Amino acid sequence: MISLLADYGPRAIEELSEAVQTRNDVLSQLLPSIDFNNFPGLSKEKIENLCNFEHPESSSQPRANDATLPLSVSNPETLSESEHEWNESREHDYTSPIGDDVDGLASQDKHGSYLGISSISAALRLIFFASPTAKQKFVELSRTFPRRGHNSIISGHTTRGSHVEMLLPGNLSTPLVPEQLAIDAYFEHLHGTNAMLDEELFRRSFQEQVRTDDAWIALFNTVAALGSIASGDEHSHVFYYSRAQAAIGYRTFGTGNLEMLQALILLGGGYLHYINSPNTSYLIMGVAFRMAIAMALHREPSRGPVQRHDEVEEPSPSTPGVRRLPKAEIRRRTWWTLVYTDTTSSLALGRPPTIRWDPATMDTALPSDYALSESLDTTTITNRDGINTIDYTGTALRVCGEFAKICSRVEYRMAQFSRMAAREILTFETQIQAWEKNCPQIFQPGNPCPKGVRFCRDLLHFRQQVVRIVLSRPHILRLIEDNAASTTFEPDDWRVVAMCQEAGTSMINIASANPGRSRIAVWHCSWHLFQACMIPLLSLILASRGQLAPYVNEETVTAWMESLERAIRTFRDMEPYKRSTDRYGSVIEALYNGVIADRSMSNQPTSSLDGIMSSGISTTIFDSHDLPPMEAFQDWFNADLMFGAGDINWHLFPEEYMLSFPQGG
Repeated sequence: MISLLADYGPRAIEELSEAVQTRNDVLSQLLPSIDFNNFPGLSKEKIENLCNFEHPESSSQPRANDATLPLSVSNPETLSESEHEWNESREHDYTSPIGDDVDGLASQDKHGSYLGISSISAALRLIFFASPTAKQKFVELSRTFPRRGHNSIISGHTTRGSHVEMLLPGNLSTPLVPEQLAIDAYFEHLHGTNAMLDEELFRRSFQEQVRTDDAWIALFNTVAALGSIASGDEHSHVFYYSRAQAAIGYRTFGTGNLEMLQALILLGGGYLHYINSPNTSYLIMGVAFRMAIAMALHREPSRGPVQRHDEVEEPSPSTPGVRRLPKAEIRRRTWWTLVYTDTTSSLALGRPPTIRWDPATMDTALPSDYALSESLDTTTITNRDGINTIDYTGTALRVCGEFAKICSRVEYRMAQFSRMAAREILTFETQIQAWEKNCPQIFQPGNPCPKGVRFCRDLLHFRQQVVRIVLSRPHILRLIEDNAASTTFEPDDWRVVAMCQEAGTSMINIASANPGRSRIAVWHCSWHLFQACMIPLLSLILASRGQLAPYVNEETVTAWMESLERAIRTFRDMEPYKRSTDRYGSVIEALYNGVIADRSMSNQPTSSLDGIMSSGISTTIFDSHDLPPMEAFQDWFNADLMFGAGDINWHLFPEEYMLSFPQGG
């Protein structure tokens, strides 16, 4: 090396050093979290993985010529092998830079979830296209998002034992939330939404402390993980989840066990979404579904009212106020919890359904909303005459089961190749409205509801509105993308637009009225409120562009602004209970400020999309109208909301768009 340097003069060496330093500075700006001193000795694959984890700030800068860039179309046949893979193992970290799950602000794991032009990703791309100020404010906000460190990836792998100690604060090897407190929190806050466990039997097994089988260990620790979150702690769930993981392995596939099945349902339908692992959840729910089928839970018809001989276990010391359920009823509740949690959570993935209710091959009865009086605490629940009494958790699961049937049909239809016309969307809307009308009074919005199922009711109505939004949002996006689209819309199409706006408003009203005061409730509320806020944001953009001048209505525009401001206040109220990684509220506030700023600079007359509702035009006398293909839309964001080469092909309809992804379904 010295001899080589000797061939160059001092000036040449100085120029080379400056060139190397300049290159290092550029690399540091592009990949600020990577320590390049550790690169020597690493394999090409590890280096590529490190670069793929990085989200450079410089690439987030809007470019002056963005508006003229051609659309980059993702071709599944040209994708590299790594783009067909995903990794949610989180050997070193159970958090994400942005708290998110399916179809939200996915900015870390690629190919996690796709809904085509009905996705939040597509909505954000159009907001950035129509409102440069909103785009810039989002870019500025995104720079404040925490980044996942990569030093642990370079330094090597930890053992499973040290893994738990590393993740718990202060290197504690025991959870901050005791087991008893975690169990109590689970049954207080979460049992009403997943009423498949026999609470008395579960508590008795915990108190006896004699069971060491994998099924019990998996179920208990999954319940404890969710319960610790519900109690308000943000760290202990990792400890319990690690213990549940250790009990779930290849041996799980060798037996059909109801408790192991329940553990898988709680993991795939709840916990894994909380830690932002939708792909892992999708796989776990697939395993749970096949296990349930192998156990014949899909063939559990009702034999009439619950009877004493219905496999009630021998009497034992009971927990006051807690009943025992027949085994047949537990099987039915487990089945319907599986169907409900999978259909409502995986609908946003836009993939072929793992679980689909098929009445031609499945005859499992809906859960009973009656309980055996002899199994109840006689001073709190049992009727004076000793007859069966209403079990509201059973009622809740019956209502959820009926809703899951509709969701199953929606999910199955959205996964098909042919596009969904307005009339078809309105048919689903009719089914949803009929379901809501037939719900028991306690599940009607605004009516008194027992505390144990109140959160279940609110969550159910959140999910109802999300289904309506997912079905109808493409119509609003179509209007923003194509200025001439309004001239081709038929009354049925405008009814779909009105349906979307009404769903967004309803969800904001529900969330603002009862935002929740627990970590679990706020987690759900934040995600759904974020989904809802996108609708008035999109509507404000349309109103400012003067596309529908005959339907100008400043009062409606003001109502949209007020609803967004109310939602932002709700996000702030939930701040003490949210996950540390959640950024939904700050994102909505940044987008709203940007949209309002651009709107105030616009000299065009305002207009609203509710004209078809306020003008009295009939919406039932025309046939549905198929939307024409969309024009190419500028590609600023890829499907993971990162600036750069994108994946959305706006020439495609929703079903064709989903086909353009290798993992989107």
